[in-house]
Amino acid sequence: MPSDPAIFVVGSGRVRRVRRTPERELTLGYYGPGDLVGEMSLVDPEARLETVVLDYVEALRIPPRLINMVMSEDLEFASAMHRLMGERRLVAERRIDALLTRSVESRVAEFLLDASTRHGIPDSRGILIGVKFTHQEIASYVGSTRETVTLVLGAFKRGGVITTDHRRVVIRDIAGLRKRV
Repeated sequence: MPSDPAIFVVGSGRVRRVRRTPERELTLGYYGPGDLVGEMSLVDPEARLETVVLDYVEALRIPPRLINMVMSEDLEFASAMHRLMGERRLVAERRIDALLTRSVESRVAEFLLDASTRHGIPDSRGILIGVKFTHQEIASYVGSTRETVTLVLGAFKRGGVITTDHRRVVIRDIAGLRKRV
């Protein structure tokens, strides 16, 4: 995706939105087909607080001026865009709160629950998370290290809460996972 301000509608693949510092990288969210990315360019076209990492993505690029024009003419569309930005802000604020106040175990459990809601596939063993996430990707999302995430996932496995299947997680005990959040 070009570096100039734009909004993208993901057609296929996966986009990872990240914020980088010299010390670490924090994943802010994952987006797939049908999702919008880059909506902050509507607020500040010069803001470069975040970048996106692409995993074989096809996307439609829409200039912010076109979105602003449609928003000025279609109040329902404008309302939907404002709602999207508000929802993403609430998600970000909840993530900040979690990073400051909750354990890594709690944050990993929440990540798995969210992934099961978004990508869950009913399976004879429980709920299969249909997207592969590496331990490093989970660590980047929950604000931890890969080693700590590996230890937490191992504890979840030993506790019978999850199992793994070719780098994909199967949640065997959804209630047990919720207790850990």
